[in-house]
Amino acid sequence: MVELPFSYYGYMEEFNVPLSEYERTIIGNIYIGGKLHIERSQDPDHHMFVELGVRLPTTPEPGMGEGYAHSNGLQSELSDRFEAFAYYNDWSIPLIGNYVRTIRDPVAIKFRLGTIWVERKKSENMLFLLYGLTGLYRTSAIEGYLGINGRSPYYGNNPIFFDDGISQLRAGVGRPFNEVVPSIYIRKTLGENYNQIVDWGYGINIEYRW
Repeated sequence: MVELPFSYYGYMEEFNVPLSEYERTIIGNIYIGGKLHIERSQDPDHHMFVELGVRLPTTPEPGMGEGYAHSNGLQSELSDRFEAFAYYNDWSIPLIGNYVRTIRDPVAIKFRLGTIWVERKKSENMLFLLYGLTGLYRTSAIEGYLGINGRSPYYGNNPIFFDDGISQLRAGVGRPFNEVVPSIYIRKTLGENYNQIVDWGYGINIEYRW
């Protein structure tokens, strides 16, 4: 698996004249990793897989112009891929287990539990606990999900496990077209520490499966 995150920020003055010095597109921290699928052939309603990878410190240090695009990308994905734009000098290593169980076809439930280790150059290393619980609806005509994903700091920078954590309520719906699956999603940040910064997030996702 390879992920190339990028963020664009633009600012329009009065009369729709672009203020070019604030207009930036930056590349985030590139992710390289893989998935190990653990099949249970005696029970096809169970599916387990493990994700392991590394995020390289490829995002630029926030400057006067880059800082806006950096903040824009950072706030777009607070709970699941926070490291895509955070920690521009540092490496991060996620190790995440996923377990999907079919309740009654086409309804399933997905559990997600893992850690992310952040190796920092200029301050104390950090360790986060990741967690998630999502309900899935999957047919050949439509797919949807509703659940909660979050993270809490466990080690580094004097963490307060619950108060410093980030959780998001997530929902989405998509329509498969063979290998291509376009979808729309919406996210609501929970907790007083982050919902003052990010109220709602919504967008379009296009996935290619093979």
